[in-house]
Amino acid sequence: MSQPRIDPINIVMRRVDAAADFLSGLGIDVPRDRGAWDAIHRNVPAHELHELAVSLGGVSLKAPYDTF
Repeated sequence: MSQPRIDPINIVMRRVDAAADFLSGLGIDVPRDRGAWDAIHRNVPAHELHELAVSLGGVSLKAPYDTF
């Protein structure tokens, strides 16, 4: 890797399943392979969210650290 990249971002919410369904609807891959953890935890690569935001018209100032 030529430059550092922040990948894990933690977001706390009540309905993880609803958030995962929403992101899946936007085309973000949200794996469901953590067994019992699925009800409370999901992994989503930050760079995928950044790429989606830019593709939808967001302006990137410093990828992938933007919050738009």
